[in-house]
Amino acid sequence: MHKSLRTDITTVSQAVEINTEKDYHISTQALFSDKVAFPNLKILKISHLKTVKIIWHNLLHTDSFCKLKEMKVGFCNDLLTIFPSNMVGTFQRIKTLIVSNCESLQHIFEIKVLDIKDTNPVATKLRELYIFHLPNLKHVWNEDPRDIHTFQNIRIVYVWDCWSLKSLFPASVAKGLKQLKDLTINCCGLEEVVSEEEGLKQAVNNFVFPQVCYLTLWNLPELKCFYPAMHETELPKLKVLKTYHCGKENILGIQEHHSSIQKPPVLFERVLNSNIPLKMFTYDVQTE
Repeated sequence: MHKSLRTDITTVSQAVEINTEKDYHISTQALFSDKVAFPNLKILKISHLKTVKIIWHNLLHTDSFCKLKEMKVGFCNDLLTIFPSNMVGTFQRIKTLIVSNCESLQHIFEIKVLDIKDTNPVATKLRELYIFHLPNLKHVWNEDPRDIHTFQNIRIVYVWDCWSLKSLFPASVAKGLKQLKDLTINCCGLEEVVSEEEGLKQAVNNFVFPQVCYLTLWNLPELKCFYPAMHETELPKLKVLKTYHCGKENILGIQEHHSSIQKPPVLFERVLNSNIPLKMFTYDVQTE
């Protein structure tokens, strides 16, 4: 006999884990509706819901998820997005988001740009973002959220094994990452780290990451540039840089030195405006 999903999740006040391996009977409709409220929920884990296409109903109870701090989603193969455009503001208090192993997922944050002027973007509290093993992920943000939401509290971004992802940050998100400390991009189809800002014409775009200490660009064979237009990038506190098998050899003013002899390539050029001694990472080249 299947356990009732509603009975189980509404009896837990601060943490919920939903997993079909625990014999839940899950329908293909929205997982959460406006009939149930979670005013004290702090941690939400959703996994192995193979037929669920939508997590959230279009309308949620006004008190739902207002204290949610951490969310994990994994092995939900039919999901297309995590936060639809009408839900992003509802979950602005989340500090940690982990998404993995969702085969059909195309977006994390679905942004719908409205033609509204003189509005103040809503600041989210997201600090840590981990996304990995998402073979069809096309965008983390499907559009630039500059007039709707800001993500200036992000400190850690970890992206791994997302081969359909062509760019990571919209321009306004990248320019707002003043607290980012650790950026890791590993085994992805990335062509650019920051996508070009539409409708903005200026001679040089400036990207300043004042707190970044650790930067890893690893196995990105399609990478062409950091930003596809004239720009300057500053990382004044960068301490550790790791790079391997990036499509273009000169990214962020960093180059890999390749000699005619099969020896480990060594990074030799310091990142622009970095005044801290940089710890270079070398790697071994396999020879026959």
